[in-house]
Amino acid sequence: MEALPIALIAKIFDTLTLRDALHASFVSHGWRSVLNPYLRDTYNIYKYLSCFLDPKSVLRVFRRTGAVLSGSRGLAYFLPSHRVFTNSSDWDIFVPHPNYYNVHEELLSQGFIFVPRTKPQLTPEHFLVYTYYNAAKEKVQLVALTRERTLYDCLMDFHHSLVQNFISGWGAYSIQWESTFNRAGWMAKRLDPYPKYQEEEIQKYDRRGFRVVRWLDRHLVSQGEQNIFAVYWPMKQSVCGQTYLSFEELELELSIRQPPCVQE
Repeated sequence: MEALPIALIAKIFDTLTLRDALHASFVSHGWRSVLNPYLRDTYNIYKYLSCFLDPKSVLRVFRRTGAVLSGSRGLAYFLPSHRVFTNSSDWDIFVPHPNYYNVHEELLSQGFIFVPRTKPQLTPEHFLVYTYYNAAKEKVQLVALTRERTLYDCLMDFHHSLVQNFISGWGAYSIQWESTFNRAGWMAKRLDPYPKYQEEEIQKYDRRGFRVVRWLDRHLVSQGEQNIFAVYWPMKQSVCGQTYLSFEELELELSIRQPPCVQE
């Protein structure tokens, strides 16, 4: 391992996950010294959020408002091999009530321009969607939740399990990490009345190397005990590390916007 060139190491670990790379770096001091440059480059959150002029400011606003980045960009953070499919994807930001204007102002300061939507809002009682573009034509969709909808409820109601990953001001989280990291997932039960849409999603992810099944078949791809894999950013007064959360702990963490003590 220590003798491998960094380009080959990147090629190998790009096909794996953040969790795999972290665990490999724990094997020995030699492996850690080899993998640290790869981890710093591939999972550098400021580099990953480079569509924003000041990623540090974005994360500060996320911490202050409880906003998160989710969708396909959340999945691609954990799976580098998936990034080739998301290079032109939207950046989906979800912000809890009543903090929409704080994130709106941040996006404007980051060089994004608000573009009024022509499509009708489908569920305005739950959330409103706002669209922004920067000079490079990169698109942000800001999903402003209403008082009736918590961020936890929103994440748990996503259309399929593979997109239940998100980046907060504190770290990155994968809700269905075992199946997701095995490149498998399932559609939400609420999509049962829409077989055509389900088939389109199944085929899209099949082309990307994922197996997605319908709700009734989720037992074919789900993995044992369900919990959340999280990796926290290093702060001035704390140590970066990985942990596993229960669903109850995740809901509490999202409500108080502060991570628990992290243990590697």
